[in-house]
Amino acid sequence: MTVACDSADNEYESDLSVADEQSDEDMLSDEEILEEFKALARSFNAEVMDLALSLSNVGIFHMNSWNALNDAGETVDHESMLERGFEWLEENNGMSREGVQNEFDRLSEKHFDLLDFPASALGGLDLQLEVAILFWYLESIHTTVTTPSGEVEDYAWEMSQFVVGITETHEELAELLS
Repeated sequence: MTVACDSADNEYESDLSVADEQSDEDMLSDEEILEEFKALARSFNAEVMDLALSLSNVGIFHMNSWNALNDAGETVDHESMLERGFEWLEENNGMSREGVQNEFDRLSEKHFDLLDFPASALGGLDLQLEVAILFWYLESIHTTVTTPSGEVEDYAWEMSQFVVGITETHEELAELLS
């Protein structure tokens, strides 16, 4: 609903549709809220895993290049290796470095949207906790891949831990959502 007020010099409009939507949400039952949450969380779970796979592939590319350079006694230039890794990803998956970042940012917003659901309507399930843990693993993989540092062995160990963690959390969340 839009309200317009006319004054001597200005015309004011206020969009009250947000208030209308909120009152509609207030009228949803806990069951309906839970079902809405589950639908959003299912897509979030799948989308997180798709991005994690893409990032992991770039990480593996980076790690292989890093090992090869170490074996050859050459200096490691992480930024150029990352560029090559993201070029490989774009050729093989159609996702650019910018696309990866945009998808990560979108999933970050979706993660916060899921955490905004009223916990009381989720039936005492640990759904929001699992969503938060899943996103933490994605964020950890993203950070590790996009800002590599240290030794290649440490990088490989971190990636391994994060990939195992996100896989297990993905499966746990899928089970809770079924």
